[in-house]
Amino acid sequence: MESSQLKLLLKTLDDIRHKNGVEYWYARELYPILGYSRWENFETPLNKAKESCRKAGSEVNSHFHDVMKMVKIGLDLEKTVSDVKLTRYACYLIAINGNPKKEEIAFEVENIKIKPRWEYSYPLLRGGQGGVNLILC
Repeated sequence: MESSQLKLLLKTLDDIRHKNGVEYWYARELYPILGYSRWENFETPLNKAKESCRKAGSEVNSHFHDVMKMVKIGLDLEKTVSDVKLTRYACYLIAINGNPKKEEIAFEVENIKIKPRWEYSYPLLRGGQGGVNLILC
């Protein structure tokens, strides 16, 4: 991957980050950045990442929070679609469970390894006793 592509990818990941007391990403905004052209193809690594989270002993709903969003489908039309709010840890799990042949996936795995802010950056919310469970709702 060329240097200009890497800079664009980093900028784009930062551009889609949301903050509301905690940083998070929406899965539907993330999947094209990771090189997936269709949501349906992205659901496989998303589901594998949820399973990895569960097997690691983390609360899945704390890292993968299902939400419904309104999206425009025409000039004046909107429809409701499902989406998932993701912590940085969830993004990492998706990347390591994604297609390793995609350059975007390989880059994202390295990028998150270098900046593992999810681990210590935020106080626990809702009275947790430790670990990295961050509540997104």
